Amino acid sequence: MPEDVFRNICYALTPVTYPEDSYVVRAGEPLDLMLIIVEGKILSPDMNSDTGTTGSSMITKYLEKGDFCGEELLNWASPNILFSGRAPMSTRDFKCQTKVEGFALKDDKLRSFVSEYTTKWISNFNSGGSLAGQD
Repeated sequence: MPEDVFRNICYALTPVTYPEDSYVVRAGEPLDLMLIIVEGKILSPDMNSDTGTTGSSMITKYLEKGDFCGEELLNWASPNILFSGRAPMSTRDFKCQTKVEGFALKDDKLRSFVSEYTTKWISNFNSGGSLAGQD
């Protein structure tokens, strides 16, 4: 992504805090933000089928400092895909095991950036540019 676009997205990040045992988003609800975790721990259980005798198993994903959730919004906002009027639905629960602090990028801000910078966004995607600026 071009550096100026990346810088503007960083300025649009909103600091957020979630209390222990609260949900950032629940499965089946609209995924309206991407969260970058600065402090705390989020649990995200996922039902996976396996080929063993049990049929399915619960795998819990742990997200901590430096991790993020909601990356599906990046695919939704990709200029190579016409994004629909609504944000995608979350396929997982993201529940705070501890108090979580982070930075959120809301879906409407991401949509605004894609609309404003579509030409730069597409040319960079097609040239294989990096997320954080020029290589």
